[in-house]
Amino acid sequence: MSFWEWRRRSQPRWAKAWRHRGWLRPMIISLLYKKPLNGVELMNEIELLTNGIWRPSPGSLYPIINELISEGLVFKNQYGKYELTNEGKEFAKATLTAFYLSPDPNYIIDRITDLLNFLESLEKENREIIKSNKDKLISIKNKIENILRYTDSS
Repeated sequence: MSFWEWRRRSQPRWAKAWRHRGWLRPMIISLLYKKPLNGVELMNEIELLTNGIWRPSPGSLYPIINELISEGLVFKNQYGKYELTNEGKEFAKATLTAFYLSPDPNYIIDRITDLLNFLESLEKENREIIKSNKDKLISIKNKIENILRYTDSS
């Protein structure tokens, strides 16, 4: 079964909730907090964040971006990428950190597991993804081994 068939067949019940525009605004702000992105890059990142379950349409993305621009939280830079203004960065720091980060180790481990499962499904489609990121993956493996070493010694 290809990744795309798996994606269509295995959508969880909450997948439709991601299609609701209420989720899109905080996702855009949190992605732009990390780095400037154009509209297509935003759609790609959101699709990746949702493990391929949802890709927003331009008709849902751009009206929200325009709202954020009119509110003074976002601007379009000279390269055609959207960026948070200083006010937008302050807003993101104040509101999104608690929403997206959980201090619960079980939550973090579950997210890592979900992302590894997604990476395995991508790898079956295209082994070059793994080859081109081998150094990063080895670094992640080493960090996990260091964490496990610490738990073994205590």
